[in-house]
Amino acid sequence: MANLDRALAETTAELGSAGSADVFDLTRRLGHRMGLASWAGPGSAQGEAFERLARAFDTLDGSDAFVHPDAMAAVAASNKRAERSALDEVADIIADAVRRRDTDGTDDQTLFGRIVDAWHNELGDTRIRGIALDVALIHVASMSNLAAALGWALVDVLEHPAHLARVVAGDADLAQRCALESIRLAQRSIMSRTVLSPVLLDTGDVSYQVPPGWTIATLLPLLNTSAAPGLGRWDPDR
Repeated sequence: MANLDRALAETTAELGSAGSADVFDLTRRLGHRMGLASWAGPGSAQGEAFERLARAFDTLDGSDAFVHPDAMAAVAASNKRAERSALDEVADIIADAVRRRDTDGTDDQTLFGRIVDAWHNELGDTRIRGIALDVALIHVASMSNLAAALGWALVDVLEHPAHLARVVAGDADLAQRCALESIRLAQRSIMSRTVLSPVLLDTGDVSYQVPPGWTIATLLPLLNTSAAPGLGRWDPDR
């Protein structure tokens, strides 16, 4: 929670007192900053190190596969060249954080400290890169299309002045319910399924014979807006 407070303070400072912002970029960047502060070591959530990590993790972000699964063919064709380069960039920056921690002699029980301790039996570059790749794995796993859903939470609150006034006044319970309601309406997930044996896919209008090796992107069915009357309307007070 302390890392969240600091991330919010830094984000507020970046926004300044006036101007415009893309709420979806804002929530993704906020997620990067909070996560990196929690498990990426000293200095990883500030300055140039943070900017480099944010760019690298945007490249490694797998959520685009949920929206544009067809684009994954180009990723495979390039042998993940951009993604491998981004992972090397992450590893280099986190390695600096490991060295700073080693120099400080800090014995902390933060998430980063626990990752470092898990590699105490290894030496040299093997230890440092292992720590860096563990951090990268945890951060990639933390990223999802949830950030976009939280972006919609900001949009929904801003479009409802009465709720906005209560949230600004410090109604934390309402703020949580607003976020949950926006996530209920906006969160969508696509799951990629690899065909292992020939399958007949019947869409109702036409049938496809799909061979092994193909990937089918399936939208997970959501009844959140239609299971009962009124569920298609944003209402955190329901």
